[in-house]
Amino acid sequence: MLPKGYEGNEWGNVDRMIDLGSAQIPVRSTTLVPTPESPGTARRWVFATLVDWGWSGDEDEVVLAVSELVTNAMLHAGGPIQLTMSCQDGDLWVSVHDDGVGRVTQRRLDDEATNGRGLQMLDQLSRSWGVITEPAGKHVWFELSAAHDDRHLVGTSA
Repeated sequence: MLPKGYEGNEWGNVDRMIDLGSAQIPVRSTTLVPTPESPGTARRWVFATLVDWGWSGDEDEVVLAVSELVTNAMLHAGGPIQLTMSCQDGDLWVSVHDDGVGRVTQRRLDDEATNGRGLQMLDQLSRSWGVITEPAGKHVWFELSAAHDDRHLVGTSA
């Protein structure tokens, strides 16, 4: 089933439920062809999925983070890009998988740099994020909560 308002892409869409006994968690995924249009397709797909699920958090933050990760996958990895989302109790988990085998690292940038800030932004927007490597590529994932009090905030301490 496609999200409401989404016309799909040639790779299709997969919806499933993970049964944890006491709860069922919706999981939705799609595969994108790495083209210059991929980040825009991902943004529309993510927004439509969040609306379909009735997520109460800031959709723009999720869309921005996914756009960054899909752009990185498109530029640095090549091959299909697998985008997966799940949601439970207002907590959102998102993964972008690509075929790249390179290391994912945050760069130290000067004020004049025109790119390379995606992971810094992801660190500020998300509750947590990470990388899962495997022989056939990597997953860059992040978590967001509809409640904004548990995010990383620059200049604050726990």
